[in-house]
Formats: sequence, structure tokens, C-alpha cells
Amino acid sequence: MIIMTTEAFWAKDWDEEETYNRILSASAVIMIMDKMNKVPVGFGRIFMMRNNNNNEEETLGYLSDVAVNIQHQNKGLGRVIVNYLVSAYIGQDASQRRTNGSVCLICGNKGSGAISAPKLYRSLDFEHLDNNRNRIAIFTSDKHYFRRSLQQ
Repeated sequence: MIIMTTEAFWAKDWDEEETYNRILSASAVIMIMDKMNKVPVGFGRIFMMRNNNNNEEETLGYLSDVAVNIQHQNKGLGRVIVNYLVSAYIGQDASQRRTNGSVCLICGNKGSGAISAPKLYRSLDFEHLDNNRNRIAIFTSDKHYFRRSLQQ
């Protein structure tokens, strides 16, 4: 998948098989296609882990490989990707909503998204991480962010 080898600096050495296996290993995946050129221009995935602790389900989500082609950045595609994946984590149905948990990711500090990615997360109400429960955490190279609420 060309977007991963051009925009995702961490994935430059992935071959087709590794990319395929990484996609299959995710709990949810989103790919945004350029219909005219028939190529992917946005991608992301999330892993969800559950722990039933004292009859209270706790979850951890890990956003991974969020990437947008440089020619399509600053058009809202990153927001679509993150919102879709966070929605998959929370659950669309109110009875499925998981609010006891966190979502985290590593925000790259180089490559084409080095400036736009932190701005995106801040615009989605991510802030510095604290020790409160029910937060969405974003781990950058030297800063931690959280989103105030998982509830819509």
C-alpha cells in the first residue's frame, strides 16, 4: 500500500505481506480512496483490548498507522480517520458504549504529518495527559495528551 511507504516514515520497510498482516491484526481499519486515481490517500487502524476487572469492563484502544497522503492533508481526512476509529472503539450503539478506558497512540515527530498531526489532535480536544480515568491519551515523543470525554 503506497501510502504507508510514502507518508508513514515508520512503515517504509514494510513489504506487501507485512502490510497485509498488520491490517488483518487490527480490530478496525479505515482506508480512504481517491476515486479518480484509484489509490489510497488515507489510512488508520485501531487495536482494542478488553479486561474484565471486578465485573467492570475496562478497555484500551491503540490508534496505529494513521496516515494521510501529503497532497490530501489539511482537507479533513485525518479527522475522518480518527473519528471513525474512536467511534469503533466507543461503539455506535449506546448499549455497546465503552466509557471505562483509554485510547492512545504515538504521534510521530517527523515526516509529512509532523506539524499537522499534533494540530489535528488538539483540534479534536486532546490535551495533556493526566491520571484521570476515561481519557483518550495521545503519546507524542515528549508530550502526552488526552481527550476530555469518550461520550458523545
